[in-house]
Amino acid sequence: MSGSACPACGEVAEEGDHFCERCGAPLDAASASASASGPVPTPTRAGDPVPVGTLPPGAARQEVGADAVVSTASPPSGACPSCASSDGFDVDGFCISCGVRPVRPRDHLELDLGALAVVSDKGPRKVRNEDSFAAAVLPDGGFVVSVCDGVSNIPRSDEASQGAADAAVATLLAAPSDVAPGQSLQAAAVRASAAVVGLAPMAVGGEPPSCTFLAATYRPARGLSVGWLGDCRAYVLSTAGIRRLTTDHSWGTEEVASGRLTQAEADRDERSHAITRWLGADAGRDPVADIVHWQPEVDGEEAVLVFCSDGAWNYFDLDTLARLVADGASSVEEIEPMTVARRLTQHAIDGGGHDNITVAVALVTPMITRVAPPTAPSTPIPSTPTPTAPTPTTPDQMEAT
Repeated sequence: MSGSACPACGEVAEEGDHFCERCGAPLDAASASASASGPVPTPTRAGDPVPVGTLPPGAARQEVGADAVVSTASPPSGACPSCASSDGFDVDGFCISCGVRPVRPRDHLELDLGALAVVSDKGPRKVRNEDSFAAAVLPDGGFVVSVCDGVSNIPRSDEASQGAADAAVATLLAAPSDVAPGQSLQAAAVRASAAVVGLAPMAVGGEPPSCTFLAATYRPARGLSVGWLGDCRAYVLSTAGIRRLTTDHSWGTEEVASGRLTQAEADRDERSHAITRWLGADAGRDPVADIVHWQPEVDGEEAVLVFCSDGAWNYFDLDTLARLVADGASSVEEIEPMTVARRLTQHAIDGGGHDNITVAVALVTPMITRVAPPTAPSTPIPSTPTPTAPTPTTPDQMEAT
């Protein structure tokens, strides 16, 4: 059945598939009959988070010390929006009657590590969430985080972004303490690239999966270091003011920097947001990330750090970001990272939500122990995001990356 299209959503099916990898709809008469007569088999979906170890279907794991805490995403409830059946959904969220899955575990993800929190949302206009992230806190009050954005409309780009984020965080966690942060971030970019390039032989339609890349590491003794390729961004909001730490690798940014266009002219050009650097088999060379460093100007300086994909920053300027982060707080210690991450995500959704949205928020305060886990073990604590089930939406496929 190679090359055949799903009758429900148009996704190209691979040979031997009986159910659509995108929406779960039956692809042939036999599968359609089985779907109508009873529960459908639960397919293994490439775009879903890969459980660590042996976990129940649909589960994700957050490690706390040596113990694994398993939480399973709840399936949707109520009538199926596709066939109106009230027969219910299986554990992975597929309708028992028609096989369509209105909500995927990746549609909305949240990870709360205290003073570091991440929210990732599909957005109301996208079919799937191709943004990914990974994060970990460290015993000394530091953290590592990665946000990657899969290039839209290319199959398996969600796997590319998740593979890149996972590889980056694993590399940063394993870096020796005497290695400079910039070297560790370059190594993370190389490992992330290898993870993405490794998907190329499985590319559908000849176009290899690819993604943008951002990784950051913060240590109280060294400050913050950020490495990136593409247009995911890092911001710092401190008592010294607010500024963007990263510069987009995009057509518009480079045209303005060269003097060929003004910012207003670039903004009006449809090519403005086209990325010029990324990870993938078609990237052309070994990745060399741009690196930027930041440290508090004075001991005890408070700061909020924001890392996000373009689906978030497209909807705020610096003044709006400062307002949304502070929201009346008189000090950084009054700010809850998860609340801010959710607020920035909802702001993008309210603004139109034309792309996937991922926001990571971290605090740098004198009380930096808020970043650490409840009981500080002797080793870092990596975590995988826990899916949550949002209200189903009817997405409108967009061409934006």
